[in-house]
Amino acid sequence: VDRALLGLGVRLGPYTGGRIVFDLDGIDTRGNLWEAWASLSPGEYARVTVGLLPIGFSMEQTLGEGARPLPGYQGFPSFLTGRHDWAARLDGQLGDGLLYYEIVGALGEGYDLHGQARGDPQLAGRVTSFPFRFLDTALEVGPYRFPLFSGWFVNAAYALSRNYDGHFDVATPFRNKVFDTPRLDGKDASFWLVTVGADLGPLRAFYEVTRGSIEDVLLPGGARRDFDNQITSWQVVAAWRLTGEPYDSRPFANRDALRPDPPARPLNGEGDARGIGMVELAFRYANADIDRDFFTLGFTTPTLSSQEFRQVAAAINWYPVSTLRFSTELVRIIADQRPAVFDSHGRDTSVLFRAELHF
Repeated sequence: VDRALLGLGVRLGPYTGGRIVFDLDGIDTRGNLWEAWASLSPGEYARVTVGLLPIGFSMEQTLGEGARPLPGYQGFPSFLTGRHDWAARLDGQLGDGLLYYEIVGALGEGYDLHGQARGDPQLAGRVTSFPFRFLDTALEVGPYRFPLFSGWFVNAAYALSRNYDGHFDVATPFRNKVFDTPRLDGKDASFWLVTVGADLGPLRAFYEVTRGSIEDVLLPGGARRDFDNQITSWQVVAAWRLTGEPYDSRPFANRDALRPDPPARPLNGEGDARGIGMVELAFRYANADIDRDFFTLGFTTPTLSSQEFRQVAAAINWYPVSTLRFSTELVRIIADQRPAVFDSHGRDTSVLFRAELHF
């Protein structure tokens, strides 16, 4: 079991409530606490949330744990920008998703996606827009309906950390670290991320790029060195629900979702509402290119990490009922060097079979 989330959620209104969740396995947490927060909102235009929060700006991180088409761990951009931390967040949407905004201030008392402590406070913000939200023109093809304009979106985020204190590790969807460093001691660190994509009914696709810098990193000899704009990653993600259920990537509704969308015609439906459930195909291609100076300055080696690496992932998901998902995912990793996690080989092919129960 890679993750076993158990918790309690309370809803006091459409956008007000709280949640505490423990990961009983705990390999990606500190003290097994996954999230713990309370939120207060007068309406969808503003929501304040305080507590231990999952923080991330990739579109994959926007989707809840159970709603990501590619199961398991996420693409490379998520490892560059994601963390769990004690934080305060202000977010909201205008025009039913025409514009979404988010501002987060984190204390630097949390952990990264590997469960390793992060000691650097962070201030971050993002905006996401579906600029043609109200244009309802669509193409009807058999059982499918493809909106031509309303689902297009753009997402932009920027995060600034002070006194960088954390590991700088990047992993595959199977937790294999293809870039691995000791704990870094730096000054300011900044990352920006831009996404362009579309929800076209039962089709979702987006392109995402991330670039970052870490300033004044302490070297083993005592001097300091900047890593300016040489930490990069990009990915293309696409998914198709063969059974026709539409996607909705608007962040305000998706941010706290732990369960996937229900199938339109589940196995336990009655009469005409009964069917095979939901069947989904998903694909990801991701590339990461990390500053070569991490090697030349002794933070890692070609036998421990790879300076550039690629990921190809394909998955098929079956949701027979709203509370159950079966997944099969194939992941191919191609690394330019020979990271130690692959037993000194620069290639790896792995298959995941996963069952998720939501209750």
